[in-house]
Amino acid sequence: MRFSQQTILITSIAILLNGCSIFSGDDETEFDPGDYTRAKMSEQLDVPPAIGRDNSQDLFIVPDLLPESQSEVFGNNKEILAPMQILSLGSDIRTNRETQVASAFINAPEIKVWDMLNRFMINDGIAVTNRQVGDGILVTDWITRYQEVFWGSDEPVARHRFRLKLLNAERPNETRLDVEVMAAENYTDDEGWEPYVDANRAGSEFMNQFLGFMYVQNIESSRERVSQSGLGGITVSLGSDPEGNPALVTSSGFEQTWSRVRIAMRLVKMRIDDRDRSQGLYFVSKIDDEDGFFESLAFWSDNDSDAMQIENGNYRVQVESAGERTFIVFTDTDDVPLKADILARNFNLLAKAFKARVKESELTDS
Repeated sequence: MRFSQQTILITSIAILLNGCSIFSGDDETEFDPGDYTRAKMSEQLDVPPAIGRDNSQDLFIVPDLLPESQSEVFGNNKEILAPMQILSLGSDIRTNRETQVASAFINAPEIKVWDMLNRFMINDGIAVTNRQVGDGILVTDWITRYQEVFWGSDEPVARHRFRLKLLNAERPNETRLDVEVMAAENYTDDEGWEPYVDANRAGSEFMNQFLGFMYVQNIESSRERVSQSGLGGITVSLGSDPEGNPALVTSSGFEQTWSRVRIAMRLVKMRIDDRDRSQGLYFVSKIDDEDGFFESLAFWSDNDSDAMQIENGNYRVQVESAGERTFIVFTDTDDVPLKADILARNFNLLAKAFKARVKESELTDS
């Protein structure tokens, strides 16, 4: 039997139109294409027993938190501020970025930086708990930072202890200074002082305070050199001679320096026993002033501490020029230069004596 294409098409359409009735099994209701409310729910699937069970495994176990007395919860009270940058004041300072602590290269000899550090501590009232001169190390006591509250009193915020270390630098006449935060604590009204991990910000702040102090001191020193240039006195600084010996350094020439040594030594209560200008040598001695040898110097100071802090005995003062600078080196009778810490300890007194507005004719004793 053969069917025409028209017959097959009509039969297919009839089957599709009656599909819902056929598949739903509803013989009483004719199919309404717009009504799906009478569609029946299919039977639920039967899930085999092994399907749907929890298949999780403890591959990454997170331990329970211990009691507060035995553990520290990280993430609280952490600094989110940007890193503090080290000041580069003029051409004398450059930042050292090859270390984790605050570090800078200072264009000055180590003895001068060491002296400036000690002056900074005294000026800011910072207590030093450990001072290792030979290793160039200073350890501070707690330094507390306060904030002013609205009723006028100060409230502690944080405190730190620092370790400062001087190191040799690759460039000549340059010293490296490192500032390390040894301990850091925050203050709260509820808990008091609590330790925290400082992100090196406090070390950089301390470094900047010191560099600012040194910058101001250098400016004042330059002004003093100008004011003293026509008054007979000279300005000296701590440094080293060409052989590396601790020395006082001045930009004044040999003649002016030579004449000022005689005045300065008498002002710091060192007796001049002899001198040899051809060799640039003064022979001096430290004595107890039992006979009133220095009574005529009362006009300069009435303080007994205005004497060099060295042992009694004989010393030499060597004056020599090299280039545009003149060096003053103190040695004992064996021609051994005084150590850097001794010279640094007496530097303020010596600097004052060398730039004093005193003429040799005003010193009556000989």
